[in-house]
Amino acid sequence: MHRWDAEGVTGAAEPLHPGLADDGVPEFIEIMVGADLASLPGAVTLTATDTGASWRVAGTGAAERSARVSELRASASDLVLMLYRRLPVPDVAVQGDPILVAALLSLADTR
Repeated sequence: MHRWDAEGVTGAAEPLHPGLADDGVPEFIEIMVGADLASLPGAVTLTATDTGASWRVAGTGAAERSARVSELRASASDLVLMLYRRLPVPDVAVQGDPILVAALLSLADTR
């Protein structure tokens, strides 16, 4: 992430390595969101279109509360960059309830 930020200053940020980005998604959920994930009002699946990796994150009791689901699909690099709010989440990358993706992102303080 720091490399990408530094490269961005010069306007030449390269995508994150797919393998590192695959590791970055669950790390973000575990460290940046942590226990706050329980308050997510549904389930979000994060799918890396380039590596085939997929992660489903859901709030406590989400299945019982509602059938609210969403999927965010992008390259592994773009997923991590979106999670850390370095890239915006384009509407076309979200299938299902976009409010759930916004809710997931709001659970982490990335500033």
